[in-house]
Amino acid sequence: MATPALLTEAWDLLFSGRFRDSLLPFSQAAADFRWAAEALYGMGVARLSLNEDVSAEAALWESLQRAPLNAEALFYLGLIAERRGRRQEAAGRYREALAMDGDHANARARLAAVQGGGSVRPSLVPLPASRPPAPPALSRPAPPAPAAGAADPDEVERLRQALTVSARPRVIAYLGSLDREVLAPLPVHPVTAALLAAFWIGLALLRARLPFLASFFTLLQVAVGAGVVLQVLGLVLTAVRASRMRVTIRQGRVEIRDDLLQPGMVIGVDLADVESVTLRRTGLHPLTGDGTLALTHPRGTLLLCGVARGSRLTHLFRQLLDLVELLHGW
Repeated sequence: MATPALLTEAWDLLFSGRFRDSLLPFSQAAADFRWAAEALYGMGVARLSLNEDVSAEAALWESLQRAPLNAEALFYLGLIAERRGRRQEAAGRYREALAMDGDHANARARLAAVQGGGSVRPSLVPLPASRPPAPPALSRPAPPAPAAGAADPDEVERLRQALTVSARPRVIAYLGSLDREVLAPLPVHPVTAALLAAFWIGLALLRARLPFLASFFTLLQVAVGAGVVLQVLGLVLTAVRASRMRVTIRQGRVEIRDDLLQPGMVIGVDLADVESVTLRRTGLHPLTGDGTLALTHPRGTLLLCGVARGSRLTHLFRQLLDLVELLHGW
């Protein structure tokens, strides 16, 4: 069966209340990257309707990685957070959904309930009104077709002036991303540091229980301890680097200044040269409301981690999408 037909079958099953039966066609459709965002979103709604909150949350986040402008997915993530007692996170998700869709009645109602201090957690899961439209895609068309008309210069200039950012990345967003691309070029990672520390403790326990191998375990502890120290120093340097770095977006150009690892250099790219804009939420970002904006251009990818959070991050992402789209005439 073709993928669109599988999705149609899955949505029909979901809207008829057969949530468990809809999971199979949704999972089959998710194997096709062209439809994965919609299929994962549908799986999330079905899992949530079955009160499988953990699986639902994972599917919804994975869907948002592919289609970040899905207000319904954000609403359901807020519903999960509220059901699990994470009220502050839930309020943030509802605000993000409303930033994308100001007429989202369910998000507005749940936000009012959370802000009103109500203690009753939602037990019923409202189904979406309809199957979602195809997610917007931002990529360089191939082969390039001649534009029907030039972009309105006044509109482009208005967006240039409106898109202004000057911020230092949030340290918690940098370290909590758990993204090796963000932490690069230093070969450090919080998980690696934690594993090495746990290994060092395990060696200490073994040395106490096996005294006849004390010398061997001591040698291993020294080596592992050196690795822990190097990882911790690297993470501290990364934190200092993030706190000193300055990210600016002005007049259609993105620049990163004051990078400790590249002193005196300004890393930048004109938005007219950007080929795609994506929003990543990795590591602890779903909990903190942070994210990483990835701007792909011919020379590589510029990562902006922790420059905004929550609804401000979503709004910044949409501004970048709109301006890049106008600059390219897509």
